[in-house]
Amino acid sequence: MKIMIIGATGMAGQALVTTALNRGHQVVAVARSAEKLATLPSNPNLTSIVRDAFNLTTTTPRVAFILGAGSLTTGDDAHLFVHDLEQDPHAASFISVPQNQLKELTFLRDVDNVNWFGVSPAADFHPGEAQPALLGTDTLLFNDQQQSGTSAGTMAVAILDELENPKHHQTRFTVADK
Repeated sequence: MKIMIIGATGMAGQALVTTALNRGHQVVAVARSAEKLATLPSNPNLTSIVRDAFNLTTTTPRVAFILGAGSLTTGDDAHLFVHDLEQDPHAASFISVPQNQLKELTFLRDVDNVNWFGVSPAADFHPGEAQPALLGTDTLLFNDQQQSGTSAGTMAVAILDELENPKHHQTRFTVADK
């Protein structure tokens, strides 16, 4: 399968590139920095393109979005996790990210002419190797140790599993480390 990864040099993007190459896919890595693209693994199935995502030509692909955990529900009252984050006095530097990812999901739910799916990580989205995974739909996931975390490797595996065996069409699911 040919897979284009926009943002291929970010935390999740790098994990997606590595996992897709390990699975034998042809990968087109897109990023704005030639220097960062040069740090990706050397592989005959990897093509790099230095370009801003907004300058790509129109295609009809299946589009995957990594959405934030803020749009997931949590607690006995099933409130949005972003509201918990908004109460954190240390959140000022990053709160706009989960707020805008919630807007992104809200927008996507009205899009019916694009073959898209979204994936939300757990509360702590961090670098790391793939772990066995928990899958869900709209609720913040916790493992048996009551930890809510997703490694970039686990996210990469979940996205590639979905690309290879589609189960989610114009909807979002969530993934966490087991």
